Amino acid sequence: MEALLGRPNIAGERIGELTAQGSEADLVMFRSFEPGPGSTRFGLLLNEEAIRFLHKAGAGVWIDEYDDE
Repeated sequence: MEALLGRPNIAGERIGELTAQGSEADLVMFRSFEPGPGSTRFGLLLNEEAIRFLHKAGAGVWIDEYDDE
Protein backbone atom coordinates (compact mmCIF):
# COMPACT_ATOMS: atom_id res chain seq x y z
CA MET A 1 0.00 0.00 0.00
CA GLU A 2 2.87 2.35 0.78
CA ALA A 3 4.25 1.87 -2.75
CA LEU A 4 0.92 2.88 -4.28
CA LEU A 5 0.44 5.86 -1.99
CA GLY A 6 3.95 7.06 -2.82
CA ARG A 7 2.98 7.45 -6.48
CA PRO A 8 1.24 10.49 -7.90
CA ASN A 9 -2.50 10.63 -7.22
CA ILE A 10 -3.06 9.74 -10.89
CA ALA A 11 -2.61 6.01 -10.12
CA GLY A 12 -5.82 5.85 -8.07
CA GLU A 13 -7.74 7.79 -10.68
CA ARG A 14 -6.50 5.55 -13.52
CA ILE A 15 -7.35 2.38 -11.59
CA GLY A 16 -10.76 3.93 -10.88
CA GLU A 17 -11.32 4.47 -14.61
CA LEU A 18 -10.60 0.79 -15.23
CA THR A 19 -12.90 -0.43 -12.44
CA ALA A 20 -15.67 1.87 -13.72
CA GLN A 21 -15.40 0.03 -17.05
CA GLY A 22 -15.87 -3.36 -15.38
CA SER A 23 -12.37 -4.31 -14.29
CA GLU A 24 -11.76 -5.45 -10.74
CA ALA A 25 -9.10 -4.21 -8.35
CA ASP A 26 -8.28 -5.57 -4.91
CA LEU A 27 -5.58 -4.90 -2.36
CA VAL A 28 -4.47 -8.33 -1.13
CA MET A 29 -2.82 -8.39 2.28
CA PHE A 30 -1.25 -11.52 3.73
CA ARG A 31 -0.04 -11.91 7.29
CA SER A 32 1.38 -14.93 9.09
CA PHE A 33 2.00 -15.25 12.82
CA GLU A 34 4.97 -17.42 13.62
CA PRO A 35 6.01 -18.35 17.15
CA GLY A 36 9.35 -17.08 18.36
CA PRO A 37 11.02 -14.58 20.67
CA GLY A 38 10.58 -11.68 18.25
CA SER A 39 6.99 -12.36 17.24
CA THR A 40 4.41 -9.63 17.59
CA ARG A 41 0.69 -9.46 16.96
CA PHE A 42 0.34 -5.92 15.66
CA GLY A 43 -2.77 -5.41 13.56
CA LEU A 44 -3.11 -4.27 9.99
CA LEU A 45 -3.73 -0.57 9.52
CA LEU A 46 -5.32 1.22 6.59
CA ASN A 47 -5.16 4.91 7.36
CA GLU A 48 -7.44 7.59 5.93
CA GLU A 49 -5.13 8.20 2.97
CA ALA A 50 -5.13 4.49 2.07
CA ILE A 51 -8.90 4.21 2.38
CA ARG A 52 -9.36 7.32 0.23
CA PHE A 53 -7.05 5.83 -2.44
CA LEU A 54 -8.92 2.50 -2.42
CA HIS A 55 -12.26 4.29 -2.68
CA LYS A 56 -11.06 6.42 -5.60
CA ALA A 57 -9.72 3.29 -7.30
CA GLY A 58 -12.95 1.36 -6.73
CA ALA A 59 -10.87 -1.36 -5.07
CA GLY A 60 -11.73 -3.89 -2.42
CA VAL A 61 -9.54 -5.34 0.32
CA TRP A 62 -8.80 -9.02 0.80
CA ILE A 63 -6.98 -9.94 4.02
CA ASP A 64 -5.60 -13.42 4.78
CA GLU A 65 -4.19 -14.13 8.22
CA TYR A 66 -2.61 -17.35 9.40
CA ASP A 67 -1.59 -18.37 12.91
CA ASP A 68 1.15 -21.01 12.86
CA GLU A 69 1.25 -21.40 16.65
